[in-house]
Amino acid sequence: MIIRRGVWVGKDRRGGGTVFLMKPKIISWNARGINDANKRLRICSLLHSWKADIVCIQVTKLSHVDRNIIQSLWGCSFVGWSFLAPLGASGGVLLMWDKRVVHLVEDCIENHSVAVSFKNVVDGWRWALVGVYGPNMDRDRRLLWEGLAGLHHIWELPWIVMASTREGGTSNLKICGSKRSVLGRR
Repeated sequence: MIIRRGVWVGKDRRGGGTVFLMKPKIISWNARGINDANKRLRICSLLHSWKADIVCIQVTKLSHVDRNIIQSLWGCSFVGWSFLAPLGASGGVLLMWDKRVVHLVEDCIENHSVAVSFKNVVDGWRWALVGVYGPNMDRDRRLLWEGLAGLHHIWELPWIVMASTREGGTSNLKICGSKRSVLGRR
């Protein structure tokens, strides 16, 4: 899924609130593993052609990430990243961003999520992005969402959640409190 530049987030003008323009181009991708160097090269080529500013790769299946792996995916040195290793043989979330577009303010890595708060370089606007690899157990899901709700309360920022489930279910995108299915279904 790609969120294109120029997506409006925030309150509607008719409601008298402020409307923000979020400029970074964001890509969320369930890669189903990025252990293979050739696959990382193909991903790098696609990310370059899509001109991505921020990328959330879910299901990395990588036990660790270092600068060499990041460079093989991003292709230039102006990259920041935050990584959640998988629990077991599958899972893992990698967030990468262009440091010329957004600055990392803070990150929080939990059992099933990587949350980052950013400040846009151009306009100084602060917001948050969360990459989630969803747990199977209802109890773990409840703990995940309780933790994210607490973090949202502490940061008090508009946020985007990129989610992937272990069952391969539909990922949901949550922007500033309004939930929309990626495929257009509720």
